[in-house]
Amino acid sequence: MEIDALTYPADTRTAALALADAAETAGYAPSIRDTQPWRWRLTGDTLDLHLVRSRVLPDSDPDGRLATLSCGAALHHARIAMAAHGWQITVNRMLQGADRDLLARLHVHRRAPADLPAARLLRAIPARGAVVRSPADGTPVDRAALTAITTAVMTEDTRLYELRADQAGDADTVLLHAAHDEPFDWLRAGEALSAGWLTATGHDVSVTPDSVLIETVATRRALRAMIADTGFPCLILRLGTAGPAGAGVPHTFRRPADQIIERY
Repeated sequence: MEIDALTYPADTRTAALALADAAETAGYAPSIRDTQPWRWRLTGDTLDLHLVRSRVLPDSDPDGRLATLSCGAALHHARIAMAAHGWQITVNRMLQGADRDLLARLHVHRRAPADLPAARLLRAIPARGAVVRSPADGTPVDRAALTAITTAVMTEDTRLYELRADQAGDADTVLLHAAHDEPFDWLRAGEALSAGWLTATGHDVSVTPDSVLIETVATRRALRAMIADTGFPCLILRLGTAGPAGAGVPHTFRRPADQIIERY
């Protein structure tokens, strides 16, 4: 195919099919406590991401912080699907004046050359759940892998802080943190979680999210006070060397497409 054809605007029907496929891919994103709190609304060449309040857990997530973060992971999955399949899109987050549960809007512009880094992340999605944390055997996570994971997180305007064993009670534990503590930052942290986790999968590193210390204001403040030079805590991630693919991994239920995508 010629380059001119790759960058030529696509018709609305073709764009809508690509967005629907991206939304289905996003259904495989990780979510805290497996709430899968997202719903997509597809209208022509535009795809809107909504937070489903009924799936927010009031006791452990009273402000919807972790649910918004989970939606961010789904957003990143959709973004890489579009980029990997050769689509140029714009993403607008937290649109001013919109409903507070409208978290992001994806709009297709045109066809584009496939993004190879995005394609690598896309290929990691089916394998993500099959990379399991090995029993503690004293083998640290490879430093090159940790650097790659950290870089992937930073591309999404979020940061990782490597916790000491006396701070985390476990080796190879990192803190995902953001510069601010607003819904926009929670959403971006979810995108960073997805980017970091898929990068980890590609390096045979497992990721186990731990949200317990993030669920209350008091524990978040205590965590931030304990660790100097960090932003606002978003999530603790426990990293590990990979065990045998699929060993002991239950098949997590994923909502079917008709439960997560509305078409107009």
